[in-house]
Amino acid sequence: MTGWAGVVMFALGAWLIGSALMRRRRQRVAPVRAELAGFGAMMRSLIIGALVLVGIKVTLMYLAFGGDGLFSGFNLAGLEFLLASYGVWVFVTLAPASPATRAREIEPAA
Repeated sequence: MTGWAGVVMFALGAWLIGSALMRRRRQRVAPVRAELAGFGAMMRSLIIGALVLVGIKVTLMYLAFGGDGLFSGFNLAGLEFLLASYGVWVFVTLAPASPATRAREIEPAA
């Protein structure tokens, strides 16, 4: 079985996406200091940009050096899916809370 690494990476990617969705559902609004408020959006952009560059480099190196011998195309697709799902996780986790989440936090529980 040569595609076991791809299966593991697809499973990890699916777990990351599920984790991001569950985290978004139970997100709490915490007070953020004014001087630190901009770091979330800035870091989110930097991390996602780095993930895109890593994905492009990995694919180009795979194609340029004939990666078929050691790493199957299914494994490459699994790695790309893992990188993309980590990008989704970072985007969801570092995103500012929506107005509905803020309103839910402000309202007292009945």
